[in-house]
Amino acid sequence: MEHMREEGRGLFWANLHAVEAAEGVVDSLLDNFEAGTLDKRMSLT
Repeated sequence: MEHMREEGRGLFWANLHAVEAAEGVVDSLLDNFEAGTLDKRMSLT
């Protein structure tokens, strides 16, 4: 990381956090799917 410019470091960290957030969403969806509660949570009614 030391060889990167400051702009590149910021972009790197922003992308890393976005990937971690997406991983959390996918994990949550899979947990709900496995528990059988995904249909209830996804319905709008």
